[in-house]
Amino acid sequence: MNNDLQRYCLQTMGITQWSKRLSQKNADYVIFSDTPIDIEKEKLLERILQALKWPKEKVAIHYGALPIDAEIENQKILCFGTFENFTPHNNRILLPSLHDLLQNQDAKKQAWKLMQTFVQGS
Repeated sequence: MNNDLQRYCLQTMGITQWSKRLSQKNADYVIFSDTPIDIEKEKLLERILQALKWPKEKVAIHYGALPIDAEIENQKILCFGTFENFTPHNNRILLPSLHDLLQNQDAKKQAWKLMQTFVQGS
């Protein structure tokens, strides 16, 4: 299947390239977004993962509701956006939405500082 067509179909169904490859339970790292991940947001996430030195094959990316359960307690979790049920914990961090990071350089700089501190504290 053509990569652009495949990406379009997966995006239409709300499935990112990464989430189709890796289930949340098998990931070392999990990223949640409160909105669907389009191509522009996916490129931003790729740059973030590269900067954090998190291999894509070890990352599960999801959007929508944030499940907080025992099965993700041993994973590092980045949450982008607004989640009503977000509970602070040493393995997860709440950041501005991916949309906000794309639109606002100050939000991006602040989020980067938070992510660096989060990763270094591991």
